[in-house]
Amino acid sequence: MQTDKIRINNRGEGLSEVLIQAEKYSGYEGFDKKQSTRLRLMCEETVGMLRELTGEYSAIFWVEGENKATHLRLELQTEMDKEKRCKLLSVSSTGKNEFAKGIMGKIRDVISLSFMEDDLSDNLTDYDILMMGMNNAAMDPVDVTNPMAGYQIWSLMQYKDLVREKKEAYEAEWDELEKSIIANLADDVRIGIRDHKVHMEIFKQF
Repeated sequence: MQTDKIRINNRGEGLSEVLIQAEKYSGYEGFDKKQSTRLRLMCEETVGMLRELTGEYSAIFWVEGENKATHLRLELQTEMDKEKRCKLLSVSSTGKNEFAKGIMGKIRDVISLSFMEDDLSDNLTDYDILMMGMNNAAMDPVDVTNPMAGYQIWSLMQYKDLVREKKEAYEAEWDELEKSIIANLADDVRIGIRDHKVHMEIFKQF
């Protein structure tokens, strides 16, 4: 099943409809109360991230899947340029976005950076930890069935596995993961980046 595609913008239009579509999807897939609640929480985390995303943007959100293998998909595009970004970051003494707290906060800022950079890795030195989840090899561009084909991919699962391996060195990051709603509910969160466009996928096998 695939829900309706909801158009969302920085003015907040469409955000409430996201939860309505999630409820419809839960009913169609026969989710029990616990599964429905988890899907709603993941949608609320996504909506919360969008509400705090800086600058003008437009996005399309939908849920799709079968046999309870569920994908929350988000496609984003923005008009924010480097000059606007620099002005926004100038209020920070470090030149970085100090509000990028928590996993979703960092994901939000990676999305903001990706809107402006041809090569996201140029600016991810501000968030060296996030580089641990970056797969610099783009996915097979021939696979037209994959919405992220040809995109540069950041994976929460890959990031989480690497932090787990070096838990002593990344104690704060592991603690952040353990407290994160999305990191505990989703099987993976992937951000696909290409040509100033972003495709975000949250996957859960219920």
